[in-house]
Amino acid sequence: MVVLTVRNIVKIELTDWFPIKVKPVRDGLYQVQTATWPWQQYVEFDKKDGWIIDRGERIIKWRGLTLEQECPEKE
Repeated sequence: MVVLTVRNIVKIELTDWFPIKVKPVRDGLYQVQTATWPWQQYVEFDKKDGWIIDRGERIIKWRGLTLEQECPEKE
């Protein structure tokens, strides 16, 4: 069991919010605000296909991580 303490929690720093007309430069998950949902959610962006979102939601703004993160390898 892992016990979370102040020493082992990493703070994730996010960028400022960008309007939807500004596209991300990297593929990946981004925090978005949509027109019809009051809470932020995470949506995938792909440079080839654009925003991959269900339900026909309209994204108003988005933000990402301030630094590129490494994902741990799957076991």
